[in-house]
Amino acid sequence: MKAVEAMLKTEGTLPFNVKFLIEGEEEIGSPNLDAFVENEKERLAADVLLISDTPMLEAGKPAICTGLRGLAAIEVRVKGTKGDLHSGLYGGAVQNSLHALVQLIATMRDDQGTITVDGFYDGIEDVPAEEMESISALGDGDVTMKEELGVNELFGEPGYTSRERTWISQHLN
Repeated sequence: MKAVEAMLKTEGTLPFNVKFLIEGEEEIGSPNLDAFVENEKERLAADVLLISDTPMLEAGKPAICTGLRGLAAIEVRVKGTKGDLHSGLYGGAVQNSLHALVQLIATMRDDQGTITVDGFYDGIEDVPAEEMESISALGDGDVTMKEELGVNELFGEPGYTSRERTWISQHLN
């Protein structure tokens, strides 16, 4: 949107057509997006598709994003007893399914945030040095993020800035 705004301010017009699709269900997995795109494919037809799910570095400093972190998911099913159990009769003798699930999930990453699931990091390529240098040139952003979120500490693998932790879709070690 800022690029379109800049072109309109400098050129007064655009040398191409632009269509904006603003989708507000991303955080819940975009359950209606596939059907919408299928139903509106003629209206959405385009030569170029640009996805922007990125913030500005700070007010007045738009960013150009060249990639996004991915998403990995796992489904865990816990089978417990055939029905609810009264704690006075069975407590301490039978594992509570919820407690078992919490214990299992807690083993999936360590205290520093590193994923401990076997094979999780397999096949992930190193971040090119040029990209790491570009990120470093912007500063770490830690102080700004702490102030923005109202927290005293950030979390993640030690030795990396908040920008490196949130922007790079790989295991940093």
